[in-house]
Amino acid sequence: MSFFLKKKKSTLSEVRKPTKRKEERPKKKTIRFNDDDISSESDVGDDKPFNKKRHNEPEDEDEVPETAQERKLRLAKRLLEEIEREEKERLEAKEALDEQSVVLREEDTAGGVGRRFRHVAHDYLPLETDDHFTYLKNAHKLSITCVAVAPNGRFLFSGGKEGRLVKWSFPDGKKLHTIKEGHRDKQEDYEGHTFGISAIAISTDCKYLASSDTNPRGVFLLWNPDNMSLLHRFHGHRAAVTGLAFRKAIHTLYSSSNDRSIKVWDVADTAYVETLFGHSEAITSLDSLYRERVVSSGGRDSTVRLWKIPEESQLVFQGTIGQSIDIVKFIDEQHFVSAGEDGSISLWGLMKKKPLNTIKDAHGRDPLSNQPNWISSLASLVNSDVFASVGSQDGFIKLWRVGKDYKRIEPLFPIPMTGFVNSLDFSPDGRFLTVGVGQEHRLGRWWKLTSVRNQVVIILLNKRSSETNKDDNNNQDK
Repeated sequence: MSFFLKKKKSTLSEVRKPTKRKEERPKKKTIRFNDDDISSESDVGDDKPFNKKRHNEPEDEDEVPETAQERKLRLAKRLLEEIEREEKERLEAKEALDEQSVVLREEDTAGGVGRRFRHVAHDYLPLETDDHFTYLKNAHKLSITCVAVAPNGRFLFSGGKEGRLVKWSFPDGKKLHTIKEGHRDKQEDYEGHTFGISAIAISTDCKYLASSDTNPRGVFLLWNPDNMSLLHRFHGHRAAVTGLAFRKAIHTLYSSSNDRSIKVWDVADTAYVETLFGHSEAITSLDSLYRERVVSSGGRDSTVRLWKIPEESQLVFQGTIGQSIDIVKFIDEQHFVSAGEDGSISLWGLMKKKPLNTIKDAHGRDPLSNQPNWISSLASLVNSDVFASVGSQDGFIKLWRVGKDYKRIEPLFPIPMTGFVNSLDFSPDGRFLTVGVGQEHRLGRWWKLTSVRNQVVIILLNKRSSETNKDDNNNQDK
């Protein structure tokens, strides 16, 4: 419905009544409007001829000219129509984008994950032989700090403390490309990292790869994953960038930093969007899924925060006071897990401020110091009941099951792994677990295991056959 009331058409006599001495009055000339006569017409943005009816009609000396009020009303109506047309086009474009996002969510590239929660923990079985391990060596000089499998399941990326960024084919592990570390005195001119790499993130469509390092200037880089060419260098943080996470299905990127802030970026336009404040200590990790939300761990402030960006609000979850929370991962849109130096793993729900379940000393205690083994990394198979954790140098990776009621965490089985395990990542289909191993902890140089090699390990997980799964599901239904 139009915002303007239609004016009643007036007859010629109502507009102007003839006087008795009409012949003595000078005749009014008919006004013909051209596009060039009124400059404001170009501002309306209509390609149609201006006042088309007047152009086509024959000239008539008795034709009544358009009054100023009628002209204003006509232009206002045209402007309103243009605004409504643009709004309709915007809504159609948004609907097309939402439809594309739904397709991406349903397919989730190679994994077919989507939003539906899957109970698949019972599919995984303990490893029986060493044939399940593929070791990728001779690529990094120092400890591997982060690994990430591309959402299409075709490539793997790894970063090390020396500053190298390596691209591998997946799952065979053939090295495809290496961006070597540069000299710190020439960091502005070098198209690569000159400090140890701290985080890697890949967009859902595999169009963008982001990597950060420990540079105190707060810089991270954007790459083309196909040819590993540098696209852009982002500045903005006032301290080292500690975490990166793409929002699923779109090109929004979140970055966390030691400056206690999270920044939101549109990488397609290489544009800064906004900054989120709240943590009182350096942020150590963050994660994001499909919704416009991001979850972050605040390290020494012992909190986890969920940021609801459209609402401009945040939920604060308090962990063990005095203990650093170093890593956080989404299970699904409503639940996430966190872990840190106190050796405990906590499962959280968005409706409660306290953990739904906490496993203390999840990776045991160090036999010499009797201190809990510091949990250095978590990985979740998104929208499923499976996640993995590592207890730094305790010698094991552990797989866990999330209970159907989200009120308990149950151990599945351990996987032996020597060295400091600093990073984990599942393949999209859940068949592989990728591990970054090194001689040192990713956050410092307090210990060093000289007998360990700095390498990436691809683990082929042992899963039940489809026929066995059908039998188990039938038994569960009975």
